[in-house]
Amino acid sequence: MRVVQLTDFDPSGEDMVRDLNERLTRYGATNFDVVKVALNVDQVKQYNLPTAPAKKTDSRFNAFAAKYGSEVVELDALPPDVLETIVSNAINAVIDDQAWNESAAQEELDRAKIKSKVDKIMNLIKEDNNG
Repeated sequence: MRVVQLTDFDPSGEDMVRDLNERLTRYGATNFDVVKVALNVDQVKQYNLPTAPAKKTDSRFNAFAAKYGSEVVELDALPPDVLETIVSNAINAVIDDQAWNESAAQEELDRAKIKSKVDKIMNLIKEDNNG
């Protein structure tokens, strides 16, 4: 199972993948992979997102600053359409197309069967009301 994570690009956000892995494991989750799809340093550069100074009081500041510098970016700095594309791409990357199509085909068959049964019941009700 893939867990898609979105966070700010800041010391805490960069640590959330590790933290979420630990929490999910602690609560009994198995066979999962946490993937941070936004916000990362490449996206900050690619979309030329506005930065702000990091909180130096954050216990993770020094490690973050050594790796990325002392500027951070809020996730909501990403335009909504860009964020939607990032999330959609992350989800679509793990969809099994064959299983998806088989499921969709079965749903359509199920809908047709249900509609047929409902139509029969409605016809019986009409006949009963007219008789």
